[in-house]
Amino acid sequence: MNRRLLRLLLFLGFFFCDDARAGVFEVSLSSDDGDEHSLRWAVEQVNASADADNVIRFTTETVTLSKALPVLTKNVSFEAPAGGVQLAGTLLPNPTAVFSASGRALLNLPSGMAITTSGKSTVMAYGGDDIVYFDGDLAGDITTTTTTSYRAYGVWANESSTGSGDIIVDGSVSGNITTTAKSNRAMGLIATNVITIGGDVSGSFVTSAITGGTAYALYSSATTTIGGDLSGSITASAGDSKAGGISASACAVGGDLSGTIASTAINNKAYGLKLSGGLTVGGDLSGTINSTAIAGNEAYGITAKSGVNLIGGVSGCIVASAGGTDAAGIYVSGSSLDGGSLSDAAEISGTITASSSGASAAIMAWTEMNLNVTGTLSATGASAYAIRSGNFDGAGGFVDNTEERVDRVVLGSGAVLTGSVFLGDGDDVLTLSGTADISGVPELLGGTGDDRLVFSGWNGAYSSAMQGWEHLDVGIGSSVGMDALGSFSGEVSVLEGAVLRAGGAGHGDRIAGSLANSGLIELRDGNAGGSLRVDGGYAGGGSVGLDVGAGSADLLSLSGTVSGTTTLLLSVAPSVTELAAAEPSLLVHTRSVVAEDAFVVVDETDYGPYAASVSVVEDGTGATDWYYGVRGLDDEAVMAQALMPFLAGPIESFVPRFLERRAYGGEKGVSPEIGGAWVRAGKSWNSEELRGDAGSIAEGSFRFVQLGWDMLYRRSGKLFYGAGVFAGTGTETGSVSTPGGKDLGELEGTFYSGGAYGFVSRPGLYRFELAAGSGLHELDVRYAIAPKERVAAGSIFVSAELEVLLPLGYGVALSPRVQGLWRHVDGFSLAPLTTGRLVVDDDERIMGIGGLGVVLNTDCPGWYLVAEGTVRFEPNPLNSVSYPETGVTLETSGDRYRFGGSVTIGNRAGGVLDPVYWVKAGTMLASGSTDSFSHTVEVGVKVPF
Repeated sequence: MNRRLLRLLLFLGFFFCDDARAGVFEVSLSSDDGDEHSLRWAVEQVNASADADNVIRFTTETVTLSKALPVLTKNVSFEAPAGGVQLAGTLLPNPTAVFSASGRALLNLPSGMAITTSGKSTVMAYGGDDIVYFDGDLAGDITTTTTTSYRAYGVWANESSTGSGDIIVDGSVSGNITTTAKSNRAMGLIATNVITIGGDVSGSFVTSAITGGTAYALYSSATTTIGGDLSGSITASAGDSKAGGISASACAVGGDLSGTIASTAINNKAYGLKLSGGLTVGGDLSGTINSTAIAGNEAYGITAKSGVNLIGGVSGCIVASAGGTDAAGIYVSGSSLDGGSLSDAAEISGTITASSSGASAAIMAWTEMNLNVTGTLSATGASAYAIRSGNFDGAGGFVDNTEERVDRVVLGSGAVLTGSVFLGDGDDVLTLSGTADISGVPELLGGTGDDRLVFSGWNGAYSSAMQGWEHLDVGIGSSVGMDALGSFSGEVSVLEGAVLRAGGAGHGDRIAGSLANSGLIELRDGNAGGSLRVDGGYAGGGSVGLDVGAGSADLLSLSGTVSGTTTLLLSVAPSVTELAAAEPSLLVHTRSVVAEDAFVVVDETDYGPYAASVSVVEDGTGATDWYYGVRGLDDEAVMAQALMPFLAGPIESFVPRFLERRAYGGEKGVSPEIGGAWVRAGKSWNSEELRGDAGSIAEGSFRFVQLGWDMLYRRSGKLFYGAGVFAGTGTETGSVSTPGGKDLGELEGTFYSGGAYGFVSRPGLYRFELAAGSGLHELDVRYAIAPKERVAAGSIFVSAELEVLLPLGYGVALSPRVQGLWRHVDGFSLAPLTTGRLVVDDDERIMGIGGLGVVLNTDCPGWYLVAEGTVRFEPNPLNSVSYPETGVTLETSGDRYRFGGSVTIGNRAGGVLDPVYWVKAGTMLASGSTDSFSHTVEVGVKVPF
């Protein structure tokens, strides 16, 4: 093909195609006389145009209309100049639409284009009897006013025999639409079928019916759909009744409802959204809806006949106020309220308030509700509910739905409710969790059916306001007081990790129904004497906390069947000694015979030496009681009291005495000036009864051997003086038992000792000796049951003794003597399993010993005999053991006085270097106990050199 011809065809094609696409008609005149380039002329050109699409392009910024324009029969779009264009028609004849269309009309209202019109009645900016279709945004402004009568509309699509009556906006509504009717019916957008807006509604709607009623921003007889957000401002007011933001059979908002909707009726019927069908909001309802019926009835923020699906929840504010009766924030009069489906909760984190002088409900639905409330719900009025199932009855009250359905309501952290709650018929579930505040709820009613009240991580109390519940679940993390459970006849379940508390200090609580306890029933409040009575069955598995006093305790009383095992956690108020002196305390009483292990004790108080336990008693009527008391001391505690007396016992035997290693005598054949080495050995059999907090009897024997050397032995005139050293060791074995004969354990020890002594004497007249030494005591403690323990302790002693010889003649003399003995033994600690750590305190005491002896053969070599009567006195024979973890100290004491005697038979050789040897036997008995005694046998020899 020729290249030039091809270029020509392409040019013609572009030319004719462009001409077929649109006819453009310019409006440059402001007048309305029909001249060329006037608006009226442009409309006539559009209607006569053969083009598929047409454009009216304004180059003037003002157009004044004197009468209605011709009806548009073709599609048209408008173009405004940069400075905008104002279309004004004042007091036009009725009815008047600035732009009216016959059949489907494709229009637009660009930004900068404003239409202002008024007339006596029935005035609108756009009107059509089919579909009014805005291609793109509705971005301009519309103001319509009726001066004497009704019907001030922004855009009206009227259904006809050939048309559907739809308003469709492909884009967004960003312009401002203001409609004012002198009397009735002021509407922003009104369609006898659907209103569909593809984008956002960000502009403002102001509709006013000044002296009459029926003022709505968007009104459709079918569905109103907003594809994007509703972020603009909507205000509707009626001088009489019926004012609303949106009225439709159903409404769907695809995005957020973040704008403001305010409707005010002087008398009745103020609605934010009024729907004869359902409502779906795909995003968050974060804006504000405020509906006020000043002097009348029916103020609803949202009211719908079918289901309301708040997919993104409510974080904004809904307020409904009626001077008369019937105010509701959200009111679903014929269906359900949820978050998109019945299995999804509507999240209510904002504020919903309803107030009237009659019936009010912040939220009310006829059928199912699925709500998660973390915001504020408030209702005030003669009959006010924060949440209610049912409908208004139109007479200041409510109608209940008697059909079975399930409401699921969660009141979570941040929730604050004012007004009652009523969930109606059906198996409903209401959950209180976190910091939910129901202090302003006078009645929390489950209604009829098998209803469940759940506490989940919630701290509060079961109150008399909570009625109509068949199940009460105290869930993990909850701490619930049982203040009004005496009126609850259903099933109480305390789950693991949950606490059901007493109603008050020393309070007598009651559960009229059954109790399943897998958590903690807490009666401990520091005051013994509280109680919990359960009239129904009891299933254990958890624990019960009880206060225990001296002879009294909190009481769990069970009237029904008992199953499972429950741990009793005890908090003991009195001292352990007071508890030990008191009668056992009754903890649990059942009216049937149950297993002994149905209740076991874990005692939170560490008693140290005391042993406490539960005793189970079945009485003759078939009841079973669990008592708790201190039955006595642990065996290991009793045995511990005997350790220090047993360990320190050998010290007295280890004191070296001149009497036992030296003969008496005068001048005949006796050479007392000669010193030397000596050795003695002995054995004693001992028994000591200790009386006091932990009485016991320690029995055993002690064997020893001791060596000494008179390192210094001198004579000065008639006096002799000297000094020496000594050392020795011994072993002791024994056992400890109770006064009643119960074996507590065995003891085995070793004793090492050494020291020095000094003396001065005048033969035949007196002797004075001073000795001091130290020792090491090792003791194995073998309890009857607990593992063996070993201790070691050091000791020191000082002894001073004076003896006087009173000759009677014929080799016979009286020998009175006194001895003072001070000793100190270091304390030590043990840790038996039953008592915990114990400390045997240091033992420091003074003993006084007095004796009166008869000496035979005082002057001559050979055999001699000394027979002595002895008394021993301990001013304070106290022995104490303390238990640091519990602050308990137990004290026992032995006998202050012991009486006895001894016989010593010895041989005094005549030679200077002859040995001296002796045998001694003695016994000591206690003044206050037949179980305390000491029997000793000793042999010794001294070799002079």
